[in-house]
Amino acid sequence: MKYLGFATRDDLILRNIPICKDLSVLEIGVGEGSTAEKIIGRVKEFCGVDISEGNIKALNSIYNTYSSVTMKCLDVSTKVDLGKKFNIIYSADTLEHVNNPNGFFIFIKKHLTVNGMAVITFPNEPGSYHHGVTWFKSKDDLISLINKANLKIVNIYEVKQSLWHKLVKKYFWELPKNIISRRKSIELPQTFDETTSFKINQEGGIKSIIFGSYAWIITSLSSLFPLYRYSYADECINNKRLLLQLAHK
Repeated sequence: MKYLGFATRDDLILRNIPICKDLSVLEIGVGEGSTAEKIIGRVKEFCGVDISEGNIKALNSIYNTYSSVTMKCLDVSTKVDLGKKFNIIYSADTLEHVNNPNGFFIFIKKHLTVNGMAVITFPNEPGSYHHGVTWFKSKDDLISLINKANLKIVNIYEVKQSLWHKLVKKYFWELPKNIISRRKSIELPQTFDETTSFKINQEGGIKSIIFGSYAWIITSLSSLFPLYRYSYADECINNKRLLLQLAHK
């Protein structure tokens, strides 16, 4: 299974975590495995978890012969325990879909090694922009929840798309994608197996090949120049993409 989407958010993770053969890595919200594919084989151990049974089933069919790879279907906001700890834990665009964000951060604390690091990126979107179930009214609210889970905050960044990224996404990705998907209204999914790309991938055929190839070309084009700009997040974090760097207390 390949991720049939504009996978520029992988850049946010890959540029902010170390990758080497001595590290064990846990991804929360592995989705269709876009970021995982770029990490597996480069680290000692990789574990991907997701609430979507369809995603995990598809990924297990790909990586079932990899002794260093584990894929599990579970809800990280509940009291679950993988029975091991990881040097690196990361999550991209998952926190906003979690009903119990406190459980999300407790899960990270429970599975992070003493000298480990966690990187989380998500859009903090309230009101009419919101496509998830969780958002934070202020930076203090977010900090309070992280502290409650007994995690150390290293940095909280605001992440903005570069002008180049915006242009490529608007003119080379969004318009053709809307034509291909033929959606009359925006459906805001709760899980990745409800997305257009996942459904096209499951169907297979020429449409899947064309959509996937085009996504790869446009993502590669976008990576020719910087995709994001980082700045320290101020108190107002509404309608901003955030990147959190956390550590074990």
